[in-house]
Amino acid sequence: MLVEVAGLTRIGATAALITFFLCPSAAQFALTEAIARLVQGEKSADAIAVLQTAVQRSPNAARWWAWLGYAYCLQGDFAAAQRAYAQATEAPVGLAWLPPQFPVAWLAQWRALQPVAWGGTTFWCSLPTLTEPLSFTPPEHAAPFPWLITVYAAGEGDGGPVARQWVRWLMPTEHLPDHLHGAPVVFTAALHAFASQFQTPVSLPVCVWLFPHGDGSAKTITGNTLFYGTLPNDRWGWWLKMAHEAGHHAIPAFGAFDGLHEPYAGGFLGERLFALWLWDGQQTQPLPDDIAQGITVYLRSTVVPEIVAGQQWLLRNDDEAPRMPTFLGVCLYLERLVGSAFLSAAMKRAKGESWQAFVNGVQTAIGDSVRDGLTLRFALPDANTAPTRFALDHLRDAPERPTTQVAWHLPVGTFLGHLELDGGGELVMRWGDRTIGRWQLGIAQRYRLPLRFSVAETGWQRLRFWWLKGGGRIVALTVRQADERRRNAGERP
Repeated sequence: MLVEVAGLTRIGATAALITFFLCPSAAQFALTEAIARLVQGEKSADAIAVLQTAVQRSPNAARWWAWLGYAYCLQGDFAAAQRAYAQATEAPVGLAWLPPQFPVAWLAQWRALQPVAWGGTTFWCSLPTLTEPLSFTPPEHAAPFPWLITVYAAGEGDGGPVARQWVRWLMPTEHLPDHLHGAPVVFTAALHAFASQFQTPVSLPVCVWLFPHGDGSAKTITGNTLFYGTLPNDRWGWWLKMAHEAGHHAIPAFGAFDGLHEPYAGGFLGERLFALWLWDGQQTQPLPDDIAQGITVYLRSTVVPEIVAGQQWLLRNDDEAPRMPTFLGVCLYLERLVGSAFLSAAMKRAKGESWQAFVNGVQTAIGDSVRDGLTLRFALPDANTAPTRFALDHLRDAPERPTTQVAWHLPVGTFLGHLELDGGGELVMRWGDRTIGRWQLGIAQRYRLPLRFSVAETGWQRLRFWWLKGGGRIVALTVRQADERRRNAGERP
């Protein structure tokens, strides 16, 4: 008899289905039904009772002990779970050994998972595993997906550090094409990075469904990503594709914009940030040649031109919404200039999804940040850069150039700070049309120059540096809004 149980992954009013074959006996029916509820994430006391009865009747039935361990993990009773799993040593590795979370300390002995280092994070990935006695079915489809790869990452739970299941990667067959080996970890790494950086609540685990045939399209709906077919046939193309879909789960989506095939920006921003962060990490974690080459082409053709266009748009100082590539360039520009934490803060402060809401969020984040000190770092193409002439190494280290010009915004007030540079000669610094710093420097070396200046009119301005004599690199500028009350009380800047 074929039975369908709704609710494995709920998407609004639509529920994905679990289908499974039942044995004739009522006991087997009760056990399979209990397991189905557990896999849906239900913390079911009834399911535990059914499994406890099963192991009392058949103490040597290792698979029921394993499912009892799974059930206790859902309850957070890890001591009881560990005792149950200890009785299940004869049970083959399967779905019962892959609960949504368990103590990090178990990972050292957990036979179902293998560690994979990614940057500063270790993920734990299973081999392809049969989902017996269940077969998962994706949203809006009927075909069963009986093979599963799970990926875990360490995090904080209610009772301390836990290994949490981030992704269930589901397939109709056991084998992945060669260019998709490692894909479940790449998807998880992107999802984990975005959720961590943007502090986005993601309902875990995310279910990823890989259809063996299709036109290469993909769709993300709450809690699920569906990949239709295995196109493109290259790894870098798939890495971008997975970062795009992970972005839909974990990056705030601003829009609507025109200019690209989707109106909201979360997926496209995911592609670009993932490429930049991979580029940043190459010094400590070298990448395969095909991936490194793909990143290089992508940064030169897409990311660098968008960063230049984004800051040029900010200098227009009007309310007109840009096209999607320009909006993405503004986000990437802020990430390079001020950091991803600032970009995340700006998005949180935006009261809405529109361009104007985003700009207001950025300006609010600037005002909040300069109270304690905000640092701009100039390892990026500036507003005057010809993208084809920009060396990608300067996404890590500021280039030496005769002039540097970026767009920035400050509230009205007086600012203190310092400028860091490597060089020597005569340097001028301007805010808009006003000179706010001029220095005669000696031999070329690292300098830390104090600053004090006032802003009488708010708005996006050109922050400019140029060498009248000599030359060097503008490395960073740190500013904070002066507290005149403390200054009048005798505080030195």
